[in-house]
Amino acid sequence: MIVLHQELFLLVVKVHVCCRNHLQLGLLL
Repeated sequence: MIVLHQELFLLVVKVHVCCRNHLQLGLLL
């Protein structure tokens, strides 16, 4: 259960970083 929660947290972090990178690219364009 704890491992699953950890995996979910890592997934959320990856998605957050990806979205932030896309937003930064959009601002640069």
